[in-house]
Formats: sequence, structure tokens, C-alpha cells
Amino acid sequence: MSNVVTSYFYCDASGEPLARIDRIEPGFDGAGKSFLPYLWNPSKGRYHEKPGLHGTKLPLYHLDEVRIAIAAEQTIFFVEGEGKCDRLRAALHASGSRAAVTTIAGGASASLREDHIAALAGAGAVQFLADSDAPGCGAATDRAQAVASAHAQCDVRIIDLYPTRDDGSDVSDWLGEGHTLAEIDALVEAAPRVGQSPMASEKATTSQLSSRATREQAKRPTFVRVSELLAQDDDLGVEYAVEGLLPLGGTAVLAGRPKGGKSTLALSLALAVARGEPFLGRGTRKGPVLYLALEGAPRGWTALLRKLGVTEGDDLLICIGRAPEAAIAWLSEEIEKHRPVLVILDTMQRLLRVKDGNDYATGSNATDAVIELARLANASLVMLHHSGKTQRAEIVDEVMGSTAWAAAVDTVLVLRRSERCRTLASEQRFGENLPETVLAMHPATCRISEAGTKADADRKATREAIVAFLRQHAEAEPELPFTDEPTIEAGVGGRTKAQREALREAVAAGEIERIGTGKKGDRYLYGLPRSLVPDYGEEQENENRKIVEKASKIEPDACSRPPGNTPNTETGITGAGNEHLAAQTADALFAYAARRIRRKDDAPTAQGELDL
Repeated sequence: MSNVVTSYFYCDASGEPLARIDRIEPGFDGAGKSFLPYLWNPSKGRYHEKPGLHGTKLPLYHLDEVRIAIAAEQTIFFVEGEGKCDRLRAALHASGSRAAVTTIAGGASASLREDHIAALAGAGAVQFLADSDAPGCGAATDRAQAVASAHAQCDVRIIDLYPTRDDGSDVSDWLGEGHTLAEIDALVEAAPRVGQSPMASEKATTSQLSSRATREQAKRPTFVRVSELLAQDDDLGVEYAVEGLLPLGGTAVLAGRPKGGKSTLALSLALAVARGEPFLGRGTRKGPVLYLALEGAPRGWTALLRKLGVTEGDDLLICIGRAPEAAIAWLSEEIEKHRPVLVILDTMQRLLRVKDGNDYATGSNATDAVIELARLANASLVMLHHSGKTQRAEIVDEVMGSTAWAAAVDTVLVLRRSERCRTLASEQRFGENLPETVLAMHPATCRISEAGTKADADRKATREAIVAFLRQHAEAEPELPFTDEPTIEAGVGGRTKAQREALREAVAAGEIERIGTGKKGDRYLYGLPRSLVPDYGEEQENENRKIVEKASKIEPDACSRPPGNTPNTETGITGAGNEHLAAQTADALFAYAARRIRRKDDAPTAQGELDL
């Protein structure tokens, strides 16, 4: 019975799917293997059920990665067959190499077409790894000569991994036998360029060698003594597009849920930098801004730009549409042309077209070219991306996909949205982390500003909830308007620590009142300030009038209490001879109510005890 053992996926230069080729073993009609192609159906978002290419010409395998590697001046390895291609590709990715691996459909019998050769334009080096049999060597030779003839500046070489074999051994066998990538590099260095004889290669002119050495040296990083770095002026430190947040020559990811406001926030950032205005309270470096809008219709973007108040004088350039083929090379040219301070990619996936965002090696390799762009341009490059569904304790863990996306960049920004507010927080390699900050959006202009930290906002909301709860409590229990912390915590909800902090802040601010000593048998009780205690109706108002009338009858020059005129032991209110009666009355009533709350049995009090 035949089974599909693996599938190979072809895409265009932007990473859009074109076709899938299934490898079937055993093959048809007694063959060891067979291949069935299925075209991609874009209208249905899946591959056709019936096999066949129907005249479609497949491009280079992993064409999108080939174009990224060319833009980053990396080597292209060309092998025979998709399976061998993927095996070498995985080994390169695991080693951290940014080289690309490609092939064409049809095996050794297929010839390179003109579009295949054109796709390699701009490549600095294409190395053909030949299978160790006559068809394999012949195919590698023909293909290498075709590329060398079309691209004279390209370093094209043929590498024979098994010069003493003629059994079809290939790069998969090489890796399986324990050989290393370093050994392949050594074979590449020893192989002559296509179009040159070995003797000519050895006798290359001094100027050619010098030129090549100079180019290679310019690409390589250099070790310097730390004393040289320490001797440099402090002015040579990190510079920022947004002070302490987005370094020039650095990269950032802005992650958030779909439809969470990332684009509006990013455009507000872009406009602030273009005008040199503060962004979220931080200074900006004024300069050109490039905004690559790869999602949404032009009319929607135009409407948002008008609402933001963008004018003809703003140094903001926007490109709306799908990323072109060889997008990294194209973007590099645009950056070179406009020399921006800030570049915003909306969204990262639409530009890089990675197939598996959860694969660390894929993510790391895909971001390399973007990081290099930012470094060479000395611009801050911000990539919009999606965050996961679940809010995590660590900001970097909220970026969707592999940790490579967050690990590769200098700044990770996460936009969160709740029922109450939107917040922005950062985790960064340079500068000062942005604490989770509440964002406010002007309803008329959609401009974004800061509204304090989320911690402050949460405490304020908790304080408001506590005051509201105590007001409801006072209305429900007019005779016992004060209550204890456990009752408040149960009524308000939320984290106990946050509630207690908010409770003490509310007391300090005079929003609520606290009575009691906080000691055993006399715990703290909380209620509204006495001036804010609600009116509880006509009956209570009449009682208040009686209290005021009795207090007004006290003679103002009364300065002593007659013998035997002792305070009521329950309420603490003294008889009519006390000169402080008027002042004591309200205090005593509240204290009396508090003592009643503290009573365990809460036994009813005789009516006469409150009769003034």
C-alpha cells in the first residue's frame, strides 16, 4: 500500500503558497517512490484535491528564503531534490547559519529555466553540491554554468562531496555519516570558480584577491580591546528615536491582539517622530518616518491619517499594499533613498512570510536581515506582530510564536486591552523599561497619550470601589455606618493586598474615615466621613433636630459638671451640665455605633439609652 511519507511546499518570493508535492512510497507501477503535485487554491485557502500542475511552472524551492539570503549577502547552496534540500537547510539553521538552500522540481533531469536563473540575480555566491553519480554531476555542472554565464559577478562553484564514489551518495549521506558543515566550507574554499580552471584559480591576480579580501573583511565583525571602548567619549553611547525606548540602529516588536489598536498606536508614534513631538512623555528624534502598511484598504488608512491630523508638511511616508517580491532588498533600497529615523512594518509576518512562526531557527534567520537593515541604516525599526491569547507574567512571553521573535530584537512592546482600558509595557535591552502604562486616546483625533501607570489606575479604581461600597453600606445600615476590613474586602473583591493599600490611601486622602485603635478588642472600622453621611429620611432628620435643640440649650458659660452628673456608661454622653455636650454628641453616637458593631452578641439596647 502506498503512503505519503512527506510533502514539499513551494511558494513565491513573498512566501505565498503555490503548490504541494507529496512523496509517495512505494511508488506507482513498481517504482520505489513517486511524486504527486497539488496546486494551491487561493479562493478556498487550501490545496486542490486532484493532483496536477495544469501548466504551472514551479519556482526555486524556498524562493522566499533565497531572496532574503541574497539581500543579506549570504551563500546559496543548490542541491538535487527537495528532501536533500530540507536536510541541509535544517542543519544550517541549527548551526545559526543564514545561508539558504534551494533546488528545482524534477530531479537531475530538470533544467534551470530563465526565471530560475533570474531569481538568483544579486547573489554573491551559489554553491552546487553534486550527487556522486553521472546524472548528478552532469546536472550540477549544467546548472552551475548557466548561473555563472548569466551572473558574471556571482561566485559559482561545484562541490563534489564524494570524489571517489560513483554510487549516487549525496549531502544527506554526508551529514548522516557525521561530516560537518565546516568540512563543506573547506571544500567550497578549495573548489575552483565555474569558468576558471584550477590553475587559473590558483593564479588569480593580486588585485582580485585584494578586492575580495577587502569585501569579506568589511562584512566581518571585528574584536577590539575594551580599553578602546572605554576611551571613547560618552557622546558615542546609545541614541534613540524615542528617548530610552527605541534605539537608533535597533529593532523592536510591538505585539498585541488582533484589532487591539496596534496600528493606531504605531501611527501616533510615527507622527510624533516625524514632528519631533514627545511620545508617551518621552522625547523623540525628529526625522523622516517610513510606514509600511501591508494590511487594510487604502481608504481606511487615509481616513485614519486625516483623523490623526496628518498634514502635507509632516515628514511621514506610507506604502499601502502587499509586500513586493524580494521585499527585504526592496526595503533596503527605500531606506537608502529616504534615510529615515524610524521604520514601521505593519505587520512583520506580511513582510517576512515565514511558514512556521513557532520554529526558533526559522524565526531567528528571518529577523537577521531586518536587524541588519536597521543597523546599516542607523534607524529604529518597529515590527508589528500578534500576541498570544493569554496574558503572561513576562512581557516577552506574550509575543506569538517562537521566543526567537522577542529574543532577536532590542525592545519588546506589548499592547494589552481590557474592558476598562488599554495599556502598553516594554522589556528592553537598552534604556529604561516602560512600566505598564494606561493609554488615553483623544476621541476626535485618535492621538495616543499616557494616563499614568496601570498600578496607579488600579489603586484609584479600588479606592473608588471602596467608597462606593461604604456609601451603600451606610444607606443600608444607617445606625451602623462603619464596618471592618473583612466586610469591605468581601464586598469590593479583588486582591487583598491591593485593597488594603487602597484603603489606607483613601483614609490618608480623607475620602473615608477610620475609627478605633487597631488593637485587640478595638479593631479599625471604616466609613464615610461624617460630613458625607447620607440623609436617611424624615425620622432621622427629626432626631437630628432634637439633638441640635438640646445642644443649643446648654449655657455657653457652663464650665463644670455638677457632682453626680457622670457620663452614660454605654453611650459616653454626659448630662446637661457638660460644656462640651454639643461637640461630644456626634462623636459619641459614632463611637457608640462602632461598639455595637464590635459586640459579639449584638444584643438590642434599651430605648432609653439613646434618649437624649
